Amino acid sequence: VICLPMTTVLIVEDNKDLANVIRSLLEFENHAVDVFHTGDEGLENILVKPYDLAILDWDLPGVSGLQILRQFRDLGASTPVIMLTGKDEIEDKEAGLDGGADDYITKPFNLKELGARVRAHLRRSTADSKQSVNLADISLDCANQRVTKGARTFVLTPVEFQLLEIAAKYPHLKPSLGDLAKT
Repeated sequence: VICLPMTTVLIVEDNKDLANVIRSLLEFENHAVDVFHTGDEGLENILVKPYDLAILDWDLPGVSGLQILRQFRDLGASTPVIMLTGKDEIEDKEAGLDGGADDYITKPFNLKELGARVRAHLRRSTADSKQSVNLADISLDCANQRVTKGARTFVLTPVEFQLLEIAAKYPHLKPSLGDLAKT
């Protein structure tokens, strides 16, 4: 959906040392990374900032990673989410995946595996972004950066196009940018 060059990743992990190691790995792979250590901070940020991927721990101070995930999915968000947790029982994995996680990795884990899974999810998201995207009766062609509404084609500045892309990819963001399609 989005044609922006750098991907943004959210990490919500209460173990600060582990969060910093993961941040270093992802920044080395040229991702912009935001890290939060409580569930409340993670929930607040995932609901207001567009991310290309989120990594959530389950056991967090305040709101749990699973609660963050469920609220995020209830808003219709499709951003890939990887649960990264010490909960390794099959029932936990089932709850995480059924709760909306795209992937589930148990601790301890190998950093190379996490990196590969992040790249795989971002590849799929990027492949989806090369298609046309619809927001109400507006069609966005990311490859050619064209916007059409009905039979009319509009020329937008790069910033305007990116804002419209964000509105299409993250319909859960407030205020609702979907109202722009009515103008």
